[in-house]
Amino acid sequence: MKKRGFYKNFFSIYILLVLQNVLTLSVNLTDNIMLGAYSEISLSGVTAVNQIQFIFQQMLSAFAEGAVILGSQYFGKKDTGSIKKIGNVAMRFGIGIALILFGIVTFFPIPVMHIFTTETAIVKEGCVYLSIIRFTYLFFAVTTILLATLRTVQVVKIALMLSIVTLVVNYGIN
Repeated sequence: MKKRGFYKNFFSIYILLVLQNVLTLSVNLTDNIMLGAYSEISLSGVTAVNQIQFIFQQMLSAFAEGAVILGSQYFGKKDTGSIKKIGNVAMRFGIGIALILFGIVTFFPIPVMHIFTTETAIVKEGCVYLSIIRFTYLFFAVTTILLATLRTVQVVKIALMLSIVTLVVNYGIN
């Protein structure tokens, strides 16, 4: 009987996490669809910038998932104080990475873009998009770490709802 309750809980959390990730990926898809209507150069510029976003996202995921793994152990022990400390450390690293990346793309946008493409027109379009998207880095870091910390204590519905709202807002703005 205990196993049945575990699996029910596991799969309910699992399904919500899968839906959240699908929605997160759909946000990028709507951006690409919208920009594809403008020109191939615009789409290529955004794609190059999304490579920066992907690296940033992977770095944040490392801290976030590390916090989930460590925090879950303390959640099982009912040690919320340690969960707060782990979340705090992850948040500091996340914000630090966001601020460093913001500084790099603010002061060196063209060299950063040249890492991903050598086409001048694509670099120019990418820099336009980068000058806007860089302001989301801090918010993205805070949200990623907070949602991971919530997953640590088995709260996953908030992340799903936030992903739905993000997709709707992004689609509306596009």
